[in-house]
Amino acid sequence: MSAAAALQQGQSPSQTSEGDAPLPEVSTTHYAPEILQRLEDAARRGKLAGFQAVGQRAFEVEAFAIPFEHVLIGTVTPAMPRTDEDGASQATDTHGASTGSSIHFVARMPWRMPTVWLVILLVTIWPGLPLTELLIDMVCPAGWWEYTIYWYLPMSIVSLPLTMWWGFKKSSLMARASARKVIEKVDAALRR
Repeated sequence: MSAAAALQQGQSPSQTSEGDAPLPEVSTTHYAPEILQRLEDAARRGKLAGFQAVGQRAFEVEAFAIPFEHVLIGTVTPAMPRTDEDGASQATDTHGASTGSSIHFVARMPWRMPTVWLVILLVTIWPGLPLTELLIDMVCPAGWWEYTIYWYLPMSIVSLPLTMWWGFKKSSLMARASARKVIEKVDAALRR
């Protein structure tokens, strides 16, 4: 099934509530070297951002997301003969051997940026306390406010996991939507 057909069957990028649904596969009559060459040509034309061949049967493409970028990994495998509704074999040559390939996709998030984000959030909690007390002293110079630590630290520490969860959730949903669009581009590049 092509990516465009899979997307037309209700797997649209706007349906992001299906976060764990598998990404569509792309079936083609081409083999791995030709697939990688066609995708590299499409990347040179600006159609596949961040394309990089990984070995002889896999490739990576960027799947855009905010705040954490994702990578769409495509693995090329030989196509398995399939049967249609009548039981007739499809995708085989005259001797019954399978022809072409199938591309399976997985979206992954590199952990470098989330780690940097977490470290920045953790490191900025303590400097925020004296800064907040300084700002309160500027507004109320009498020096009567000394209890910032009792509300500032719990508020900062409790919101940290929520902030990380929001970042992961948002970027995951955006990456899956972007991955589906990239899969359409891969399918179009292989049909040329």
